[in-house]
Amino acid sequence: EYFMSLERLNECKEIMELRLGSQHKMVAEITHHIGYVYDLKGDQSNALAWYEKTLVLKKIAYSDDDVVLGIDYNCIGNIFYDRKEYEVALVYLENALRVRQAHLPADNLEIATSLYDIGYVYHDMGKTADAINFLERVLKMRKLLLGCDYFSVGDTNNSLGFMYAKQGD
Repeated sequence: EYFMSLERLNECKEIMELRLGSQHKMVAEITHHIGYVYDLKGDQSNALAWYEKTLVLKKIAYSDDDVVLGIDYNCIGNIFYDRKEYEVALVYLENALRVRQAHLPADNLEIATSLYDIGYVYHDMGKTADAINFLERVLKMRKLLLGCDYFSVGDTNNSLGFMYAKQGD
């Protein structure tokens, strides 16, 4: 299935490049989708290469700080997180948060996602107090936006419970 998906996406990308030019917004979106398929496939090296291409294209098609860059920064940060390259992951995840905070309302779920991901990087770096700080913010946002009985609220509570237990609180 991945092969077929990649084949179709590459074909679409070629058509879009011919019709719209290689630096068009649609080409950037398709490039992101190709990276995502590689990510789903577990091929992080190719996923990272495609996400980085997407970031370059989007910076040309939009601007250096457009909110559409947030997802690409986030995807790249998560690949570095999975590779346990936490310092690099933080740079990308903080960039995702920065562009999202600059363009989205303060109580947006994409901001909560960025905060959650950054919190987990801090957790895995052994900075549990920092991780808890980020996840407490996430919990507050998710409760406000989704209600107390939503799955991601429960997941955040679970993560916080684990982190507090790790601290001995």
